[in-house]
Amino acid sequence: MNNLKKLGKLSATIGKSIFRLLVFTIVIIAFVMQLEKNRNISLSGRVGVIIGTIVAIFLFYFILRALFRPIYNLDNNIQLRLTNQFTVQQYKSKWIMSLICSVIISLLFIIPSFGISVLLMLPQFILLYKSKDI
Repeated sequence: MNNLKKLGKLSATIGKSIFRLLVFTIVIIAFVMQLEKNRNISLSGRVGVIIGTIVAIFLFYFILRALFRPIYNLDNNIQLRLTNQFTVQQYKSKWIMSLICSVIISLLFIIPSFGISVLLMLPQFILLYKSKDI
């Protein structure tokens, strides 16, 4: 049980770190690309581009957050199940959602990172495997 808790903390830390790094990278890249692309546009056009970029970043942030939340909340769900605050059915639905999101995140970054995301998500998959029958 202690091993499961350590693995859960590791998985949550990796998930939160990847999420924060990804959001930070997207913000920087989006603003640099928009400013470089639109140097010859008038001031009102630049304001529109910047507002559009900010809206797109927020939308992307909420989509990523929806994907990452089941991943780094699995540890909390395991603890809730172990203290009988979750029924088996509630836990299974959270577990399946975490599995689906983990697979999506692993596949999203597999092409540009040559599989590094699969290695980073390995603790999550081990945690999913070990916590399957709680």
